[in-house]
Amino acid sequence: MRRATIILLVLLLAGCGYGFRGTVSYLPRELKTIAIPFLQNETNESGLEITVTQALIREINRSKLLKLAETGRADVVLKGRIRALNVGAVTFEDVRTALQRRVIINVDLELTRTDNRRVLWRRRGMTEGQDYDVSGDPLSTEENRQSAVEQLAKNLAARVHDAIFENF
Repeated sequence: MRRATIILLVLLLAGCGYGFRGTVSYLPRELKTIAIPFLQNETNESGLEITVTQALIREINRSKLLKLAETGRADVVLKGRIRALNVGAVTFEDVRTALQRRVIINVDLELTRTDNRRVLWRRRGMTEGQDYDVSGDPLSTEENRQSAVEQLAKNLAARVHDAIFENF
């Protein structure tokens, strides 16, 4: 009886289109390659476009649903721009002293077929945030902020991946 229940559960999950994260793609099957050029950086944060673009490349490469290719040879291109990077205090020791800050990124992204220029997926104003600790040492605080930016880029890349491939 237990074995029949397990088999039934597996068949139901398979039948409803359920799949493990990073293994299912709802993009057209003929699409095999993707190009991810550096995002445009409209902020004053030097190198932010590199951090975010590399996170997107790592996430797409990790799932192996599409292979990375040069822009001229790819079936689809993921382009975008970083519109803003904002930092604000979230917890305070007193009225003038922050203990923790939050860095928030705002991006516009678009996935386009290269053969007919049809937009397959688009998000405007997509945001991701990450908190970090403020230290009495400015160098330590800046290291914490950089770590937070790297983490939010990874989190954003995972959300973009899921939105593109799994229609979430």
